[in-house]
Amino acid sequence: MEHVALAAKDTRTLANWYERVLGFKIVYESEKEPKAFFVQDSRGMAIEIVPPLEDGNTVDANANHLAIWVDDFDKACADLRAKGVVLEPELTNPFFGKTRIVFFNDCEGHRLQIIWRMRRIGE
Repeated sequence: MEHVALAAKDTRTLANWYERVLGFKIVYESEKEPKAFFVQDSRGMAIEIVPPLEDGNTVDANANHLAIWVDDFDKACADLRAKGVVLEPELTNPFFGKTRIVFFNDCEGHRLQIIWRMRRIGE
């Protein structure tokens, strides 16, 4: 995946949240206001953070989420909790071997998921 785009009421605060809480790096900041950002993880996955559309709506909790692969699920959960993130109960499913999932929200209310699978999709 090249990137996922999220709208935010405060794009700088959201970019900084991804940097501080999830270890992403800000790799692009637009010159025009309100600013747009690209933040990227250590594996090259990027999130484009843009201002909301004219109606101001930024979240569709029924369908939109960003899934972030982790190598150590328990450590990732502990790290997020230590940073004040409230995690929903863990889910598991049998797809692609054993899968562990937990959902949470960023500071703008976007739905996120950390996921660990016994084997990756496509393997």
